[in-house]
Formats: sequence, C-alpha cells, structure tokens
Amino acid sequence: MQINGINSLQKKLLEIEKDYKNANKRSVKLICVEIQSQAKENFKGHPEYPNVISGNLKNHIEVKVQDIPGGVLGATGTKVEYAKYVEFGHNQEPGRFVPVLGKKLIATHVKAYPFFRPAVSQVIDSGHAKDIFIAEMRKVT
Repeated sequence: MQINGINSLQKKLLEIEKDYKNANKRSVKLICVEIQSQAKENFKGHPEYPNVISGNLKNHIEVKVQDIPGGVLGATGTKVEYAKYVEFGHNQEPGRFVPVLGKKLIATHVKAYPFFRPAVSQVIDSGHAKDIFIAEMRKVT
C-alpha cells in the first residue's frame, strides 16, 4: 500500500496547529485587554467612588501575555502599591497628615472601592471572554 501526499498533509496540520495557537494567544490578550479596559472604566461614573487624584493607578493597569509550556498565560493587574487599599479598603490613623492629599486623615476606616474584581466578573462571568475566544478560533477555520 502506498500513501501519497503524506508530507503535504503533515505540513498542513502543522500550519493549522500554529494558526490555532496564535488564535489562542490573541484571544487571551484580547480578554486581558477587555478586563483592563473595564477596570479603568470602573473608576468613573459611580457616585460613591472617590475622586481620582493623579490617575496613577488607573494609568498603570497593565496587560502581559506570554507563552508557557503547554499554552499561554495572560495577566492583567498593577504594581501600584496602594491598589489593594483602593480595591479592599483599609484602616488608617486619624490625624496623620498625608502630603499627596494635602490634609489630615479623619476616618479610621476607608471603605473599599472595588475596580478590578468587578472588571474580571464583568468580562468572565458575563460570557464575554468566551465570545472573544470563540470569535478568534472561528477566524482560523
């Protein structure tokens, strides 16, 4: 028995595999960017949210995507040190002067103003991430 075209079949299968891997990486990046965009959007429009003083936190929500063995890793987040205090709230020392605010602290607790966790929920739990993934995969076929 002789099989013709096995080399071209192997080549085509490798191309398809590469196309799907690229589509997967694109979808991971697009999902991370969507979370980033939603997190930034969550800073505005809510009457209980504090005024943005410098925009530093909002402007430093970053996306990183990298290949790892067996797939792709995507991350959205920030290295801004006070992000966790905004996201989760915090206790503070009343009477302490804070130069960046130009005033003394009054309250013993500052409530949380979640911006990141709701963004993840808005993208993942809504099914939007799944839609992005499916759309990218369909571009391959």
